This record gives sequence, C-alpha cells and structure tokens, in this order.
Amino acid sequence: MRLAEKAVECFRGLRGVVGVDFVLSDRPYVVDLNPRMVTSAVGLCAGYGVSLAGILRGKPVKRRPRHFTAYSHVKSPRRFPLRAKTVEAVGAIEGVWIPPVSYKNHINKGESMAFTVVAGENSKEARAHSYKLSERIRGVVA
Repeated sequence: MRLAEKAVECFRGLRGVVGVDFVLSDRPYVVDLNPRMVTSAVGLCAGYGVSLAGILRGKPVKRRPRHFTAYSHVKSPRRFPLRAKTVEAVGAIEGVWIPPVSYKNHINKGESMAFTVVAGENSKEARAHSYKLSERIRGVVA
C-alpha cells in the first residue's frame, strides 16, 4: 500500500480515485498509474466484501479478503443486433458490470458482450459462478 501512495505522491495535483498497478518480483515495481477508477477496484471490493463508497469514506478494509474473485469477458455466441432491450436484459443480471457496448449497431460472434465480476468462497467456486453467469448472459442472445 505504501508503494502505491508513494507513486501517487510523485504527481502534483492528482486527486480522486487513482489506480496503481504493480508487479511483485524480487521487490515491488510500479508498472502503471491510472488517474481514474480501474476495473480491479470492482474485484477487490467483491473479494473484501466492502463497497467502494465505504472505502472512500474511510471504512477500514480487512487484511485478508473474504472471497476469491473471478473476472470474465463474456464472448458472444453469434452476431446479434445491439438493441436497448438486450442491453437492459444483460445489464440487469447480477454480476454484470459492463453490458454490451459497441460503436456499431451489432456485436459480432466472438466479441465481448459483457464484463462480469463474481466472488466465491474459493477459486473453484468463483470460476463456477463465472461460468454459470456467462451461460446465463449468452442465453439472452441465443
């Protein structure tokens, strides 16, 4: 945590939510700094069982996560027109953080049609939840 704080302190005027990516090797190395919300924050909140709003208000975070987290880009099983009804149906499914989005009026087969984050008591359970959620999402356009 101190490494992230030091990296942010190097940039004057940086305020708000900042994402710091680092790699642990023989020692930690900062590899990226994002002056915005980053996707990993969603998974961390799910894993630790806290809300981002709570963290920003100073709610303490436990040292060990309560859950394992699984992220997934759900690939489209076929080309389908991007309609508001489909976006709403997928976006309403619990665990979907980003519903279908495209600058085109369709999603092609194999393209990402949703981004999901789920948690489980262990990594096997988290992956199983992720798989079931992916199948449910694909069922919307099947």
